[in-house]
Amino acid sequence: MLEINKYDLSEIEMLLNQSIKGHHFLFDHKQVAQILRVPTEQMNFFHKDNIHRIQELLKELLSRKSFQQKQSYLSSLNNQNFEILVRTYFHILDSAIFASTKATH
Repeated sequence: MLEINKYDLSEIEMLLNQSIKGHHFLFDHKQVAQILRVPTEQMNFFHKDNIHRIQELLKELLSRKSFQQKQSYLSSLNNQNFEILVRTYFHILDSAIFASTKATH
């Protein structure tokens, strides 16, 4: 299971808050658009065999302390692992937006 310390959690919250505003500092917009042309929901992405890989990639990303280290790590990934992180990040972002939106009827 992925364990997140308080420092990493606050950093994730900061990145997500910026992303909610449309500022995706970690990712190149063109790369994201290319990857998300096929929505993650249309894929069998979060299957049990992929969850461990997702957790390991996230753990590695979060272990990088500076923004520059995180970007360097992302640029070092092969295409498949980069896509996994992008899809996971935007899935988390969508969930955070959905959770923060109050549904009214």
